[in-house]
Amino acid sequence: EQQDTLVYVAQVEAENRKMFSEVQRLNALNEELVRSKDTQDEELKTLRPRVADQEQRIEESSKRFVALTKTSQAKDQEHMELKETYNALKLEHARMSAVHAE
Repeated sequence: EQQDTLVYVAQVEAENRKMFSEVQRLNALNEELVRSKDTQDEELKTLRPRVADQEQRIEESSKRFVALTKTSQAKDQEHMELKETYNALKLEHARMSAVHAE
């Protein structure tokens, strides 16, 4: 019976050593994950201002694009109006030339 007890104690000690080794491995892994998270947090801190700056630039570019589009549309409208005026003047000139020729 004492032999059985000694075998049992040896088995429990071996299992405890395995569990302790696993706990140490998991602790090391946890520490590595914490360091990795801290590194990622630091990277995020540096990236956030850059992202905000890029968003600001995009917004400004978008506003400039809208303004240029409006200007372009206004120029197109002005061009059409000048073309209509030119065509009307050409027509009037042709009529006057025809009247003068009679």
